[in-house]
Amino acid sequence: MEILVGAGGWAYLETPKRDKLRAYAELFDFVEVNSTFYFYPRLSTVKG
Repeated sequence: MEILVGAGGWAYLETPKRDKLRAYAELFDFVEVNSTFYFYPRLSTVKG
């Protein structure tokens, strides 16, 4: 059984804002992004 470990986000890394995801990717093999809409998204966004 393969077990994958990651973090809940990468905002806490002490790196420049533009490099945070890149720094995270050097430590972990995958990223799951949880995103919240604070408004109803456009239908074109939901459809893809």
